[in-house]
Amino acid sequence: MTTASQPRKRGSSPLTDEKVEAYLREHPEFFMTHGSLLEIIRVPHHSGTAISLIERQVSVLREKNARLQEQLAEIIEIACDNDVLNQRLHQLTLVLLASNDADTVLGLLEESLHQYFQVDRVIVCSSPGPSLSGGQPDNPLDSLLKQGEAWCGGVDDTALAQSLFGETVAGIRSFAVTPLDHAGFRGLLVLGSRDPDRFKPGMGLLYLRILGEIVAARLSALLSQ
Repeated sequence: MTTASQPRKRGSSPLTDEKVEAYLREHPEFFMTHGSLLEIIRVPHHSGTAISLIERQVSVLREKNARLQEQLAEIIEIACDNDVLNQRLHQLTLVLLASNDADTVLGLLEESLHQYFQVDRVIVCSSPGPSLSGGQPDNPLDSLLKQGEAWCGGVDDTALAQSLFGETVAGIRSFAVTPLDHAGFRGLLVLGSRDPDRFKPGMGLLYLRILGEIVAARLSALLSQ
């Protein structure tokens, strides 16, 4: 003996995953009134073992919290590094303001960059004319001057590195360049390091640009007297 199946209601459509998801999104309190379902619903875990929905939610929240903690730690570390840079840049500015002689300022600049920023070689080039601190006037610096952009990276351009550092290029593994442009004074500030990771492509250039502005403003003021 067979039993006739119940006829489907007219106009009804089959229940789909999308409809279930849409309903749960519109009624996030559903499991508050149907808490017993949480004990029987199983969600596949990446390890292959089925776990309850609550356990899965806790696991996801823990993973998200761990990522947020890592991001927060990175932000705090960057903020601390920036604070140190601000203090060192402020100290360097005070040192440069303490002298009224361009040659003395250049000496203090080199000494301060050694002390505060671990720079091994400092060159200030003016344009037109020879370098203020011993560089070579006829070299590819003209193209850098025209670009007017801060730049840093490894010593992979032999011609440029040789032009910048001359006989001392063998000891330089990375360097940075920032324009000097203030009130008619134009040139370049070149920083060299024996550490190949001291100046790398992709590094932030904000403080390098600020340093260039400070040096250019001070030299412009002194040379115009």
